[in-house]
Amino acid sequence: MLDNRLEEKELTLTANPQDWSAQIKDFLRPVFNPFSVYVEEPPPPSRTFIEELEQKLRGARGLDANVALLNLAAVDPTNPLLASFSLEKADDLQRLNVGEFLTFAFRDWLVEKLPVDNPQRRWLQLMRIYSYLPHDPRGKIISGKQEDYLKLLLNFITVSGADLPGLLARYSLLYDTQGQMPLPELIATSGKLLADLRAADGGEFRELGRVADYTEAILRLARIASGETGIEFDMEPMNKDERRSNSLPCPRSIRLSWQRGKPTPTLEPYVPWRTNIVSFFKMTPVEKITAARSCLLIYGRGGFTEIARDEWLAQNPNSLTMTAFAVSSLDKICRDLGLPIQHRFDGKAELASYRRQIEYVANGVEYWLARTRHEDVLRYTDYVNRLLGVLNERPLLEIFTDEEYVTLRQKLTALTAQAFQRAGRDDPSKQPGRHLSWPELTREKVGGQTAHILYNFDEEPLNRDWFTNKLSDAAQAATADGDFKPAAWWNLLRTKKLDETFTYPELARFYLKLHTASFKLAGSGDLTGKELSRLFEQALTLLYGGERTAAVELLEKLQALPVTDLNRGYNNDLIRINTAYRLAQIYRADGRVPEAVQKLREGLQLADGGTFKGIIRRYEEKWENEVTERGISGDLSRKLAGVLSDMRFQPERAELPDRVGVVTVPTPNLDNPELRIFYRVPAATDGKSRRVLTLAVGSNAEVLSYLQPGGAWARFADAYNLVLVAPQFRAQTYHWNSSSVFCHYASAQVWSGAAFLAGLDKINERCPLQKDGLLFHGYAPGTGFVCRFARWRPDLVAAVALCRPSQGGLARFVEPGLQPLKSLSAVKIFIGAAEIDDDQCRDKTTVLYNRYETAVHFVTLLQAADVASEWKNYAGLQSPPVTELENDARTFLASQLTENNYGKK
Repeated sequence: MLDNRLEEKELTLTANPQDWSAQIKDFLRPVFNPFSVYVEEPPPPSRTFIEELEQKLRGARGLDANVALLNLAAVDPTNPLLASFSLEKADDLQRLNVGEFLTFAFRDWLVEKLPVDNPQRRWLQLMRIYSYLPHDPRGKIISGKQEDYLKLLLNFITVSGADLPGLLARYSLLYDTQGQMPLPELIATSGKLLADLRAADGGEFRELGRVADYTEAILRLARIASGETGIEFDMEPMNKDERRSNSLPCPRSIRLSWQRGKPTPTLEPYVPWRTNIVSFFKMTPVEKITAARSCLLIYGRGGFTEIARDEWLAQNPNSLTMTAFAVSSLDKICRDLGLPIQHRFDGKAELASYRRQIEYVANGVEYWLARTRHEDVLRYTDYVNRLLGVLNERPLLEIFTDEEYVTLRQKLTALTAQAFQRAGRDDPSKQPGRHLSWPELTREKVGGQTAHILYNFDEEPLNRDWFTNKLSDAAQAATADGDFKPAAWWNLLRTKKLDETFTYPELARFYLKLHTASFKLAGSGDLTGKELSRLFEQALTLLYGGERTAAVELLEKLQALPVTDLNRGYNNDLIRINTAYRLAQIYRADGRVPEAVQKLREGLQLADGGTFKGIIRRYEEKWENEVTERGISGDLSRKLAGVLSDMRFQPERAELPDRVGVVTVPTPNLDNPELRIFYRVPAATDGKSRRVLTLAVGSNAEVLSYLQPGGAWARFADAYNLVLVAPQFRAQTYHWNSSSVFCHYASAQVWSGAAFLAGLDKINERCPLQKDGLLFHGYAPGTGFVCRFARWRPDLVAAVALCRPSQGGLARFVEPGLQPLKSLSAVKIFIGAAEIDDDQCRDKTTVLYNRYETAVHFVTLLQAADVASEWKNYAGLQSPPVTELENDARTFLASQLTENNYGKK
C-alpha cells in the first residue's frame, strides 16, 4: 500500500531514463523527509527547559552524562556548555578508548553547528589540529586521515592570528620550527609573538602568561645563539630557591583539554625533553652560543624524536646541553632496543651514528670535567655513570669493543677523581651501595650478572655483593630472637630488578635459607593479607628457581589455610586462585594429572566469573589497575580454563585430519610440560626424505587448523611435497629470564629449539625428513621462535618468512646462545610488516609495541651485517593484511624451492 502522504499524487517520468532517479527521489521526498512538507518546525525550547537540561548535564556521570549531553545538543547545539563535555565510555570498554572516538566526532559536529564568529568554534578547531601532533597523533588514529600538522597550523593562523586560539597556534608553529628557522627570522618572529601575547587579554584563559614565558625563552635563546652573549639567562634551575629574576621555564609543546563546565579550554604543556643544566652564568661566550643553538635544535625537533642527530653533534662540539641530550639519546636507544631509527635501511650509517653519539658524550664529559671547579661536578659525573651504564646494554655491546670500553672507563674514572678533588668534594663512587658505580662497571661483572637475561631493560646494574651481604644480614635478623620477623628480609627480596641481578636459582637459594620458618608461619593459620602475598611470592620464586619440592610444600600449605577476618576478601581469593593455578602446573608436569585437574576446577570455582589476574612475581592491592608494569597480568580464569582444555587433548585418541599426526616431547618448561608438534605428510609414499616447512604462528594459537585439508598452507605443502610441521607453543606466563622454568618459547636457544629438534626426530621415525634446509614461516609472536632458532642453528635453516613480527620477536642484538647476525648470511629472509600496527600501539589500544618500526630496524641491522633480505611494507591499510602477508610468505618460500635447489639446502 502506498504511504498516505503520496495519495492524490501522480508520478510522471520523462522519456530520458537518466532523469528518472531525480524524479523518483522528488516524488518520494515526503516519505524520506515528511516534516519538511507536512509538519511545521517545532517551537524553540524554553529557557527553563534548557536550564533544566544544563543542570542535569552538570550533575550526571558515566553513560547518564552522555544522554544528558546529547539531549542538550539536540535542542540547543550552540550551547556554550557542550564544548567542555566529553562522551564517556563504559567501564567494560576501558581499553578500547571508545570515549575519545565519540568525542572526536561530537566536536566535529559542534564545529559545523556553531556560527563562524563563535569563539568556542575556534577553540574546537585548534584542539582538532593538536590531535595531529606528530608525537601523539590521536586524530590520525581516530579518523584514519593523514594530516600535515604544520600546514594545519598555518591555515588556522591565516584565518586569524590575533585571537587567543590564533596566538596559541602561532606559538605552536614557532615551537616546532625554532630549530630550522634562520636566527634573524626567529628573533623577529618570536619578538612579535611575545609582544602580542603580553598585550593580549587572556580573559578566562589564564595560562596565556605561561605561553608568553615559553616564547620569551625561545627569544632569549635565539638572541644568545646569534651572538648576544651578554644576556644572562637561567632556564629551569633545579632548586626553586636559586631562581633569579631572569629565570624562565624551558619551552614546551602545548595542547588543550576542556574541563567540564568551563568556558575555555585549559593548557596542557608537555616537555619532551628537559635539562636543568642551561645556566649561562658560568659559560664562556663561545659555550653560551653553542648551548643556545643546541637548545633551539633540541626543543624544535619535530615529532620529538629523542635521538641526537649526526649534524647536531658536528655543529655543536663540547656543548653541555647537547652532551646531556646525547646521553638521553643513548639511553633511549638501549631502553627501546634501537628505536627510533635515524638511518632507515642504512645499517652501517645507523651503527656509525650510535658510535658518534658515544664519542660525543665521552668527549663532552671529558671537556667539562677538566674545567669544573664547582658543585656541577656531581652533574657531570652522573653522565659518566649513565654513559658507562648504557655501554653495557645489548644494543651497544657490539658497537664499542671491550678494549675501548676499559680504556674509556679508566680515563673517565681518573678525570672524575681529579674533578672532585678540585671541587673539594668527596667522591660518592667510593661509597659502597646498592648500585654499581662507574669505576666498578666492568663488562665482565655486568655481563656476569645479566648474561642469563634475554630481555634486560635495566638502567643501573645492582651490586651483587652488596645485596648478598644485606640479604644474609636480613635473614639472620629475621630469626634473631627465635621469633620469625621476615618483613625486612621480604622487602629486600622485592627490590626492583633483583631478578635481573641474580638468577632465579640464586634467588630461590636465598629464600631456602628461611624456608623452614616460612613454612611454619604458613601453617600458623591466622595470616594477614600481606603475609599471605609475601609467602606466595616466596613459593613462586622457589618454583621459578627449580626448587620444586619446597615450592609445592609452601603452596599446598597456603592452599589449605582457613579464611579469617585478617585475610578475608579479594586479596585472599586472588592468592588462593593463583596458588591453585601454580599447583596444577606442577602436578601436570609431574604426571599427577587427576590432582592437576582438581586444582584447576578449584581455581575456577573460586574465581566464579570474577576478574582475577595471574601473579607473575609480586603483588600489592594498589597495583590492581597497573597490570602492565607491576607483576600481575592476564585473565586468570582464562588461564585456568586454557590449561584444563589443553589437558583434555589425548594424542592417541585424537581425531586428526587425513595425513596429519602429532608427536609430544617432554620439556623443562612448565607452560609446555609436553610440547605437542603436529605434522602433515605428503601424499607421495616413495620413501624419499622430504623437506620440512614449519609454521610458528604465535602464543596459544590452535595450530591444527593450519594443517586442515584444503587450507592454503596444506595446499602449498602438497604442491612441493613438503612435510608441514606446526609446534603447539603455550605461553601462560610471559617470562624471558632463561633461568626460569617458564622461560618464553621464543628463546629457542634455551629449551624450545631442542624440543623442536627432538620432535623432528620422532616425526622422522614415521616419515623420512631432510633435517637441514629447514623452511620457516613465523607470524606475530611466532617470529620470536623462528628468528632465534635461525640465529641458534643457522646451519639447519634455508629460509625464513617473518610476518608482522612483534617487538620481542626479532633477535636483533647480542643474546647468550645466539650467533652473530652475520651468521644468517646463507639464510634467505623475508620480512613483511604493516604500518597500521604502530598507529594502533600509539593509542595504547593494543600491545603491539612498535611492530613496524622494529621490523624496519631489523632489516637495517641485517644490512649492516651484510645479510640480504626481502622487505615489504604494507602501507596505507586500515587493518593488518593477514591474508596478503601469508600469500607473500608462500610466494617467497616457493622461490626457495625452484628446480635448481629443490630438495637441497
